[in-house]
Amino acid sequence: MRRFLYPLLSLALTAQTVPAPADPIASLGPRPVRYGDFLAWLEAAAGPEAERIGADPDARARALRQFLDLQVLAAKGSREGLQGLQEFKDAFAAMELQLYARMVLDENRPGGDGQRLRAKAAHPAEAELRAYFQAHREHFATPERFTVRQILVRLKGGLGARGGGLPEAAARAKLAQVQAALRAGRSFADMARMYSDDYASKADGGLYQDIPFGKFPEAFEQAVRTQPIGQVGEPVETLFGYHLIQVERISPAVPAVYANVKEAVRLRMIPGRMAALKKEFLDRARREVGYRPVGAWARAEWAEQRAESLQEIGREAFQDVEPPGPRWLGIP
Repeated sequence: MRRFLYPLLSLALTAQTVPAPADPIASLGPRPVRYGDFLAWLEAAAGPEAERIGADPDARARALRQFLDLQVLAAKGSREGLQGLQEFKDAFAAMELQLYARMVLDENRPGGDGQRLRAKAAHPAEAELRAYFQAHREHFATPERFTVRQILVRLKGGLGARGGGLPEAAARAKLAQVQAALRAGRSFADMARMYSDDYASKADGGLYQDIPFGKFPEAFEQAVRTQPIGQVGEPVETLFGYHLIQVERISPAVPAVYANVKEAVRLRMIPGRMAALKKEFLDRARREVGYRPVGAWARAEWAEQRAESLQEIGREAFQDVEPPGPRWLGIP
């Protein structure tokens, strides 16, 4: 029967009229199940995805079927008295803990702690932005780059050969043929399209544009640095095979200017700031609720906090000093 019900349900929900929240969509004995119950469940279960699912008739139909199935199974479990089992109580308590934690830190709950933390993490002060930029400015600089064309002749057994490639003698013969054509005036790009074994650049005439140094094999990049611009160098051997290289351009590194990368700095700071703010928030929450570890766990937490404090201050400051004790850390 169910295989017939689902198409009917999908058909109903793909119609122009969507039920109003107060409209009943099912009943469990005398208790009605309303469309608003489904919407509340969908928002709680799917979070940010709820709006997308609600706007897609097929996705909405699948979600509604799942919701109604859960309603049926929950009603059956309740009638069987599962809520009285200790196993149920333990599982419910565990889920309750997770729900409290999730909602406290939910970044999408209006007015919640998680949303406030996210807003604070996303808006560092100007002084913090500039300090982070100064400490990590090499990350925001434009590195030295090169633009080249290459013709690759793969060797049998080389990296990326995929079972193909040529034996040494045949590879050298192919190289000689290509070099002769280039000396005769043939276009490097045309020869790359015809003869290169580099699947990534073959269709573009062997072109690699604005590549930061450090991405290609060392021998390849050494040739890029030493070859005259525009001239085809001698074959360069790497683990992939033999490369004929024509350097078109080498662009020097460009130092970062704070005004140009300010937004990138802010975005890069957010994850670290969010982690630090969540840690501060949890420390405050512990004090608010009167949390106090005891026994072995108290010693373990003290050791963890002591290690973190030493890292923050720096090991050199304590080379000849007695390590700080619990009172220094504020732990009774």
